[in-house]
Amino acid sequence: MIPLNITKIIYLIYFISKSSWASPLLSEFSVDTRKELSKTKTMLTSGKKGDFRFYRAEFKRDFDLNISQATKIALNYKLRCNNDFRKLRTLTPKDYSCPYPSKSIIENQVIPSSTQLESDKNEVQRFLVQTRMKNRGYHSHVDLVRLFRISSENYYSTQEMLTDEEAKKYIKNPLTRQSVFKKARVVFTFKKLKPNKTQIHYRYTSITDHWLLNKSLLTSQVFNSIENSIGRVLKTIEEEAEKVKN
Repeated sequence: MIPLNITKIIYLIYFISKSSWASPLLSEFSVDTRKELSKTKTMLTSGKKGDFRFYRAEFKRDFDLNISQATKIALNYKLRCNNDFRKLRTLTPKDYSCPYPSKSIIENQVIPSSTQLESDKNEVQRFLVQTRMKNRGYHSHVDLVRLFRISSENYYSTQEMLTDEEAKKYIKNPLTRQSVFKKARVVFTFKKLKPNKTQIHYRYTSITDHWLLNKSLLTSQVFNSIENSIGRVLKTIEEEAEKVKN
């Protein structure tokens, strides 16, 4: 395995510094809750700074997939939704059946991006995902997903929730953001271990100033929701990997 050279390391630092996630730094938050999920080997963390609270979930697992298969499965947003909500769909066909259940997702609409704002030479794919959800009310948001190739053995992707103004740069009439989170981001890192084995490192981070969700008393409930979501992500990747193997 060839290690990342210094140029690629500098590029990663440069990308992080450009992101709005560089300020405020999560290190400025006071961590007050941690929980380790032994079943999925996931670490959950939460902390607070003023009226803001962050939530983070992170796991690292090896899968019997080549790196191309791993990226395609992890970034296939059409795999998960709640088929019982099919009558509520307005963006995607009502007769489509998602192979994996998601309790709250009504639909995910994937839109190829023709706008290359601040594109990077290492970026190999970019698309938008419009998500509608039902969970004690209706919620919606638009995410920008970008896939980067660092080397033949290393890729990573970012999924970032956009503001309404940011979404309008890509979509003429995007969904209006209705979310309790100010920011939400998912980063997948894909590392080739063998020709048909890839390590996937997953990190979810969100920040909220919602008057209820920023209370430490509610942290366990949010953790339970994140735990269920992580379980569905892992199940999807594991079962899709089995299909590829067979």
